[in-house]
Amino acid sequence: VTFGASHKTIVPFFEARPNLKCDIVSVDGDHSFSGVTTDLEQLEPHLRSGGLIFVDDCNARDRIKGARSARAMFEAYASYLTTRGQAARSAATALAGILRVEYCPANNNGFCVASKGQCQPVLEGWLRVL
Repeated sequence: VTFGASHKTIVPFFEARPNLKCDIVSVDGDHSFSGVTTDLEQLEPHLRSGGLIFVDDCNARDRIKGARSARAMFEAYASYLTTRGQAARSAATALAGILRVEYCPANNNGFCVASKGQCQPVLEGWLRVL
């Protein structure tokens, strides 16, 4: 476990362990669009294929940070997933057959993860590195 601002701790952590590859990483970092994107860019090279990045506070039920923060986080995850490796793929294409992430304000007052059309509220989420 490493404590501190994620955008300041991730790089030094892996610099001290250059050969470390992770199966699972959890980050509770900056909730802004740029903060989330930075965390993903810094973590992904250190994950094994099929590894998971667990993220938190990715729905609008987070009353402390507010819906704007949650929306920024969602947009950062979607943008990162859809632009990494290729320019401008749609979120539906990037996640087809795996998982669909969507905004469900009427049903859940926040973001949800849907698999096979079932919308379920989430407070936490994950990304799989393929």
